[in-house]
Amino acid sequence: MNFYPLWQVLCFMVIFLTTKSFSQWSKDPSNNLIVGYGLLPEICSDSTGGAYITYEKNIVYPRQLVLKRINQYGYMAWDTSRLIVGEWPNTGTATLVSDGSNGVIIAYKDGIEIRIVDSTGHRTFNYWRIRMQRVDSSGNLLWGEKGMRVSLAENNQGEGYISIVSDGAGGCFLAWKDTLEMIKAQWINNQGERVWSDTGIIIAENSQYSPLVEKTSATSFAVAYGSHLKGVNDNGNILWREQDIDAGFGILGLLGNGKGELIIGGIDFLEGVGTFAVAQKVDSSGNYIWSFPYIVLSDTGGISWFTYSSITNSDGGATFAWLKGGVKGYSQRIRGNGTLVFQNGGKKTSGYDSSENGTIKIISSFDDSKIYFNSDSRNGGSLFAQRMDSSGIFLWSNNDIGISYRHLGYVDAISDSRGGIIIIGFDQPDFSIRVQQCSRNGNLGETITGIIDNPSNTYPQTHILYQNYPNPFNPSTTIEYQLKNNSQVRLELLSTLGQSIKVLINEFQYRGNHRVVFIGKELPSGTYFYRLITEHETLTKPFTIIK
Repeated sequence: MNFYPLWQVLCFMVIFLTTKSFSQWSKDPSNNLIVGYGLLPEICSDSTGGAYITYEKNIVYPRQLVLKRINQYGYMAWDTSRLIVGEWPNTGTATLVSDGSNGVIIAYKDGIEIRIVDSTGHRTFNYWRIRMQRVDSSGNLLWGEKGMRVSLAENNQGEGYISIVSDGAGGCFLAWKDTLEMIKAQWINNQGERVWSDTGIIIAENSQYSPLVEKTSATSFAVAYGSHLKGVNDNGNILWREQDIDAGFGILGLLGNGKGELIIGGIDFLEGVGTFAVAQKVDSSGNYIWSFPYIVLSDTGGISWFTYSSITNSDGGATFAWLKGGVKGYSQRIRGNGTLVFQNGGKKTSGYDSSENGTIKIISSFDDSKIYFNSDSRNGGSLFAQRMDSSGIFLWSNNDIGISYRHLGYVDAISDSRGGIIIIGFDQPDFSIRVQQCSRNGNLGETITGIIDNPSNTYPQTHILYQNYPNPFNPSTTIEYQLKNNSQVRLELLSTLGQSIKVLINEFQYRGNHRVVFIGKELPSGTYFYRLITEHETLTKPFTIIK
């Protein structure tokens, strides 16, 4: 019989209890975890297995935007929620993106209700400005108590959707449409400063479409609106011969594949055929890479505009999903060279032949498999998920995995950073904001410790320093980090006074995920820090040794 030292037994018990007994995630799809009450929830990964969540508190004017952070075990990471406020009483319509340092950047609308009495009677309308706020992992507001305006223009900025993407350095690019029907864009740096003048730059005029924005390289991004696409560099100059590209189809998906290329997907229409799904790849100079005018993804018409999702693959291609015939969800994978993986017009996204289903979101998982988060007609309207490998084989039960048997609205999903998903939605009868986690194994509420080595196999877009695990520990722990580009790297341990104790890494490393095991036998019990220094960024995390 083998006997183990007491510290090993205690460490095992801590890890076991943390991953199994202390998780708050619900394992019952009929009773998802409630995190608050309100409207219009939004979600973003915190890069450590948890999520940032916003929703609008109050259901009448004025609404207040609430921010919460939930950790990988389903518990609230902060004692109190944060109110995201502006200069006016009404805040909402949030869009979230990671800041690359385990924090979050929030674009939101700051509004006031104006009442006018004239010869036509009483009229009420809302006047909106777009604001930004950055919040770190501890809940500190980094861009002032009331955030900052993206444009000092006084025209109403409340038209349509705000599209936002991280710049990879603690700031973001964003694009929006104002009530003058202009598509405008702005770059906000990591200090919360407007880079492209005080009013942003004009991308297009007289547009009836809301924009989509995507980063294409370290110094450029692209904006899509309708069937048009325009490239912009970090100086705010228009690229691609200072012209836009007319893709010839309605662009619904915009993907940077980490290789300086852009994949656009959407829907086109042909008389006698109807609507069908298409895709094209564009290089850094704005030239088409795949066959002109595009690659057809579906075999027949009848594709819906209203259910559409896309995500990149590890080979430089992408995976798409759409609603066919108005009732069934289908998917297609296209390789980096423009050839199709699934034959006969695509593959169903659900293993169960329900009367109606459709993919809401595609999430990358382990080995470049994809998780399809689907709405479904079962149980009077429910949410299910299915994981499919790169060849189209279902990896979970053919009946799919039930995520929520409640009829949730305004739903979305993100990766749990370990190959699974976290979903959010609100239950209209009581306005409860509900979340649910499902692991890469298809188990509700299963928390997998450790980080998957780049589950999508795509190049990372940000530097990330993960929390060590286990923590607290004795004597060893694992520190993992992600590099967005090749860099000289220094990983060192610090005292609480900031004094360097030990250098773990001091070398040139390639972009991707890295792991270091640290054995702390020489250090006494207490709290310390580990710091990652690259050529572009410095990130720090605390850890605790217990002996």
